[in-house]
Amino acid sequence: ISRALRYLAPGSSMERVHIEALIRLVKKGTGEVSLPGKYSAAVRDGFLYVNTETEKRTPFSYPLCKALREEFGIDGVRFEITDWETFENRRKFYKLLFNNAVSYDTITDSTVFRSRRPGDTFQKAGRGLTKTVKQLFCEEKIPLDKRDNLPMIANGSEVLWIQGLGVSEAAKVTKETK
Repeated sequence: ISRALRYLAPGSSMERVHIEALIRLVKKGTGEVSLPGKYSAAVRDGFLYVNTETEKRTPFSYPLCKALREEFGIDGVRFEITDWETFENRRKFYKLLFNNAVSYDTITDSTVFRSRRPGDTFQKAGRGLTKTVKQLFCEEKIPLDKRDNLPMIANGSEVLWIQGLGVSEAAKVTKETK
């Protein structure tokens, strides 16, 4: 491992403690550790990856407006506010749409599209348990370098939707949704 690290992470000052952490990581079969020199190592699907740590994204927050009636996109995520009939017709073709649709009834003037914040909570639709977003990201094994970049829709610290994880129980679309 030491020789491979010298090749993969030149200029980093690896010490015995880092090599031991990598050995534990490989034995565990999953996880991630930070290394000196802005490097990180991760084990996923039986492979050890050594990467340069990406710069953390500046937190972002964009207000959603109930009056918005057009399609828009931010960071490659497309949003559209539509009526129930249109939603039902499209749902037949896009099966994942229903799992990622946020009920319009839950959107308020304070609802925002943003990055995660300390204290955020989320109750995934179909589960009866509310968890912190930090805990959920750990359980879902979302890589550390991706966590600050995942867009979400939130009212205060209550998260209504997270890209890749879906909608919350409180914000899911039901037959009662107007």
